[in-house]
Amino acid sequence: MTDPSDSRPADASHPTADGAAQRATADPTVSQAAADDGSGGVSEAATEPAAEAGASSASSQAGSVAEAGSVAEASLRDQLEATAAERDEAKDKVLRTFAELDNFRRRTRDEQDRARKYRSADLARDLLPHIDNLHRAIAAADATAAETGTIVEGVQMVLSGIQQTLASHGVQPVAAEVGTPFDPNWHEALSQVPSEVAGGAAPMSIVQVIEPGYRMHDQLLRPAKVIVVAEG
Repeated sequence: MTDPSDSRPADASHPTADGAAQRATADPTVSQAAADDGSGGVSEAATEPAAEAGASSASSQAGSVAEAGSVAEASLRDQLEATAAERDEAKDKVLRTFAELDNFRRRTRDEQDRARKYRSADLARDLLPHIDNLHRAIAAADATAAETGTIVEGVQMVLSGIQQTLASHGVQPVAAEVGTPFDPNWHEALSQVPSEVAGGAAPMSIVQVIEPGYRMHDQLLRPAKVIVVAEG
């Protein structure tokens, strides 16, 4: 049986849980220390792996950025090279076009000059047979009688006037003289005679002019028709 008189307060050296809680609440430093020492605290050992992981991630990101920059730089370099090649190709095409245009202009100018130079060629060619008839008429008149001298003189004046008109347009007789060498560029050989018949003339030399030839500037209108000495 308990003695009522033995009712004394609890021993202060054995605090209760409620008292400890009250002291922790009353002293914030105690609560903070308890929190740091408890399981909820973060120690230096725990933060080191996290720091290393962060550094590794940052290094990886930096490497990725550098790699992406290198790829972009290479792509830009390729684009610049392709653009330079296209520029050079376009420049070459422009230069070729200018050269072709210049050649076309030169050809056109030459053709125009040639057309102006030889525009009367057809007319001159058509007049040549009539000039031949005048030559024949003069030759026939000279062979018939002396009283035809006035007519012959008149015909010769007409012939001279026509020849002067043709000469003003660049039409000239082809050189074909007896004794001169035969030139296939300007002469047409109608026949050949032996050298002894031609009085010992040199082979392939002209012994007779049957019909005179004519040229306009450097263009042959009609070759001179001649007889030449046979070779050998």
